[in-house]
Amino acid sequence: MLAYRSYRRVFNDLLYWASNSGRAVDVDFLAVKGDQMVAIEIKSGALFQEAWCKGLRAFGSPPGLLRQIVVCPDTPDLRTADGIEVLSYHRFASILHENLLFTSP
Repeated sequence: MLAYRSYRRVFNDLLYWASNSGRAVDVDFLAVKGDQMVAIEIKSGALFQEAWCKGLRAFGSPPGLLRQIVVCPDTPDLRTADGIEVLSYHRFASILHENLLFTSP
């Protein structure tokens, strides 16, 4: 993500978010472009598990949030009932390559 930001300059900032609640919840990346952001959780487990969404759900839906994405190696692309996108590494790399990260899914 850092290399992508440096090479493509598609977004201004790359942040990490963690809850203050004392629970161990976080979001790996917040890609920020002006007043828009995309929340991204990266997982190494092969197939999607619903528990991987807890950080994105705890983050909520602040103004400007365009997308919430969980990325893992071999999952089929899908969307949870509450709109979180689940993408394979390959599909996520395609989105980055095509400069589509800040478009609505």
